[in-house]
Amino acid sequence: MAEATKLIYQVAARGQEPPDVACLYIVGVNRKIRGVKSMSDNERRTDEEVAELVAGLKGISDVFFERLINDPGVCEEFLQTVLEMPRLRIKPETLVPQKSIKFIANRSVRVDAYIEDEADRSFNIEVQRANDCDHIRRARYNASAITVYKSEPGDEFKDVQEVYVVYLTEDDFLKERRTIYHAEMVIRETGTALDDGLHEIFVNTQSDDGSKIARLMSLFEKTEVNDPEFPNFTRRFNEVKNDREEGEAMCREVEAYAEKRAAKAAAEAAIRQVVQTGLKYGASESKLETDLMVDHHLTEDEAKAAIAKYR
Repeated sequence: MAEATKLIYQVAARGQEPPDVACLYIVGVNRKIRGVKSMSDNERRTDEEVAELVAGLKGISDVFFERLINDPGVCEEFLQTVLEMPRLRIKPETLVPQKSIKFIANRSVRVDAYIEDEADRSFNIEVQRANDCDHIRRARYNASAITVYKSEPGDEFKDVQEVYVVYLTEDDFLKERRTIYHAEMVIRETGTALDDGLHEIFVNTQSDDGSKIARLMSLFEKTEVNDPEFPNFTRRFNEVKNDREEGEAMCREVEAYAEKRAAKAAAEAAIRQVVQTGLKYGASESKLETDLMVDHHLTEDEAKAAIAKYR
């Protein structure tokens, strides 16, 4: 396998952000210049190539996480641990990874995993590695979508669905040095908690408080797992790592992700070049707006924003 192809896999598999994405674009250009073709779905990688690429994947990688959490045993073990509910029992038939939930007119949201338990509670498990997202509002948005999705005309307010959003991040973005944070509705003046049926839990792999939850979180950052405390996680982790077809599928998904990010980086670089070159040679903002709208298919507002960003 070409070294360039390996780099694409390795950077994308680790979910790295720019400037690495710009490097992917350069790699892509270099591959085209040299006549190196992307590997098609029909081409077979060697066992060694797949093993090498899969070996670097961690449980928190998007492509790996989906395969972990789609296992009912892992999902139940995860929720029991994070929510500290050892008696929680999920309904396996309700487990849906990458579930698309339509809730208002043509609006919908795709959640990483949706599951219900035997007590008829709904759970959304999300994983987010990037820091360019408003995690708190995203959790609220998902919870709202699930609440509407689970409501029926004529339902009384006392029957509004109980929803748990378990939001897993790599960084401790709340920066309080805690493994887990529980966000609930509280009366500010008295500190009294109100039970509105919504539970938002933010958990991360960065801060280690020595708890069982932290021990589970640490597994998501490992490339090898053998932990008897979490037998389902260990079992499924190693099944995925050692399955040839799963490895092939993850390789394809990582490559598609890399190419998408590279294309996005290339488009952004081209827009930046238009703006900076145009301004350097005295082009008016109206001329730049027109060029961006015609040649790069931006809206008027997007064109103005790009000029403000790169001027």
